[in-house]
Amino acid sequence: MKSCIERRSERALAEVSERKWQDSIVGIATDRGYLVYHVARSDRAKCAEGFPDLVIAGHHRLVIAELKTVSGQLDPNQAKWRRELERIENYDYQVWRPGQLEAVNLLLPASKE
Repeated sequence: MKSCIERRSERALAEVSERKWQDSIVGIATDRGYLVYHVARSDRAKCAEGFPDLVIAGHHRLVIAELKTVSGQLDPNQAKWRRELERIENYDYQVWRPGQLEAVNLLLPASKE
């Protein structure tokens, strides 16, 4: 049985929009010296449908991330990109959801240079 605090925490995470989650990740990355490119609505932009939301580069690392709400699912085009990108080595492809801040921090450490 979940505690009251766990239930409140789950409700709070469920209320985090993809946009707020994105703003948090972009803030973390830029504060740590990474370059960030955001694809603004790939379904409406002049780019391939389903292309991931963020491309993050810096500190000898490349991260490509699709952002979702707690309950959000990949659409078929996003799943296709994921399958193809996961076949490539030497970078990280992630689907990040609110509540995975620890994973974000592990993949986007501050520079040691």
